Amino acid sequence: MDSAHDIPSSYRPNESSAAITNEHRWLAGVFLAAIAYGTEAILYMLTSFVLLKRRNTLNSRRNLLLIGYTAAVFILSTLYLAGVLGFTQTAFIDGRNIPGGPGVFEETIVTLPIEKLFKATMVLKSWLCNLIALWRCFVIYQGCRVPSVAVNSVPGVLYLANIALGILYVARLETTSILKGWQANTNTFASIFLIVSSVLSILVTILVISRLVLYRYRVSRVSGKSYGSRYTTLAAITVESSFIQSLFALCLIGTSLAGSTGHVFYQVYSPIQGVATYLIIFRVAKDEAYTREAFASAMQACVRCGAREIWLASVAYGLFTLTSIHNQPEIQGST
Repeated sequence: MDSAHDIPSSYRPNESSAAITNEHRWLAGVFLAAIAYGTEAILYMLTSFVLLKRRNTLNSRRNLLLIGYTAAVFILSTLYLAGVLGFTQTAFIDGRNIPGGPGVFEETIVTLPIEKLFKATMVLKSWLCNLIALWRCFVIYQGCRVPSVAVNSVPGVLYLANIALGILYVARLETTSILKGWQANTNTFASIFLIVSSVLSILVTILVISRLVLYRYRVSRVSGKSYGSRYTTLAAITVESSFIQSLFALCLIGTSLAGSTGHVFYQVYSPIQGVATYLIIFRVAKDEAYTREAFASAMQACVRCGAREIWLASVAYGLFTLTSIHNQPEIQGST
């Protein structure tokens, strides 16, 4: 039920229905961003705990690096949400008497420090989260017939473009004065930046899913569907491929191309990037993620013809074990 119809017309703002709808989406996006941030906070604490608990002489350097990385992402997430909440409060309360309402406030007041804060942290966090996704894609394609560098060349170029666009976007925020009409130019930069980031996320997701599904198919062909499902589960593929982030990226691109303001997805996209990143690092911390060493072990298949015993390199979402499989046909292919 729309409660707006119960409000006397004299109490309603003197704005168009499109502007009011835009403000509804804006607030909805802020609420969803706050919820996603809460999820980020929980995952950050869990991930940090596991990284600290599982430190040893073999992974101490890696875990310390990931602890610093997750802390940096969480700090940026906190600053981002603080900026979003602060700017929303300023637009809807402190500057509510501006003609046209909060939407016009957003389009014309573009030099507030609180606005620069959440937009700059959005860019920095996007770089960090896209980097971890690109790294995972590179690792997963290690040992492929096609070199991993070649497979990830297009995502690499998109990542560099994402960095360049982010620098230009932040630079414009720092050099612009309060000038009506400039915001349209800024929104163009922001839209291009987010679209490139979204396309990069979607491409990496497609590459990772393709590789892991191929593993699943080959293991299932040799040892049965149940065995393949055990080691390449839907949940594992979803986490490793950053599917959640790509799903929101598709929604963000769709609303941008459709000409919609897309405030809901614009506000929540950065926290969702953090959620997807923490899920990946959590599995890395538990030593359940794909590694180069695991891939090397997976490629070793020893066939004992006399006893008809095949030692199958099993794919466990990147966690590989040697399992004795009796009376199975010889493995075909290597990758």
